[in-house]
Amino acid sequence: MDRVDVLDKVKALTFFPDGEHVDTPGVADYFEVSLDVIKKVIQRNRKELERNGMRVRRGEEYREFAVVNAVAPEGGDTLSLASSQNTVTTFTRRTILNVGQMLTESPVAEGVRKHLLDVEERAREIYLASRAMQQAESQVLQPKTFPFTDAVVLMRQEYGVRISVKDLTETLRQGGVLRQDERRPKAKYEAMFWHTGSAYEVHAHHIKGLYHLYESTKLRLQAAAQRALPMDPPGWPELPLDGAS
Repeated sequence: MDRVDVLDKVKALTFFPDGEHVDTPGVADYFEVSLDVIKKVIQRNRKELERNGMRVRRGEEYREFAVVNAVAPEGGDTLSLASSQNTVTTFTRRTILNVGQMLTESPVAEGVRKHLLDVEERAREIYLASRAMQQAESQVLQPKTFPFTDAVVLMRQEYGVRISVKDLTETLRQGGVLRQDERRPKAKYEAMFWHTGSAYEVHAHHIKGLYHLYESTKLRLQAAAQRALPMDPPGWPELPLDGAS
């Protein structure tokens, strides 16, 4: 209903001198139908048309409108607003477009509806293209990461070990990689993870390094249990983050 620009693309509209309103005969002329056809449309759809700008002007409102609009635009034909009238029904562009959506036997109205459909189709194409571009950009910017469940599956496949998400999480917490109260990395290891907004996932290229941190922590725990030594005795080598030996 806001795409009133399609009216002028189908056929030129002749307005009153105020440049905003057309009367009932003017609407009938635009759609190339009889006056009775427009009156029937009004009768059947009055409330909707009034919501979209149709107005019946009477009394003082009519007289004020007539003073301004009884004279035709320079070089134009006299518009149908005789001084003997005591009412006039006026239509805005929006109301005329509304009428065009109701007429079934007007080639002009059919042309208006076709233009509206074309506009809608173009708008949808633009929207879909924009959405596809945003998704493509998001995929480019989004790094390849794995949630802990998938990271564990990859570790099982790559190293042939039995490891669970719970085991991995608890071990990394004991090794000082993850915080104790949540599956969130400590500052030193943040580069290995990607925050999705709701959880932390492991960067694909850090799966190997994370597994080696898991294994090195396991070894330290075993050494501490067997030798009654501190978890990280002085000089104990820590594997690099990239998993290199």
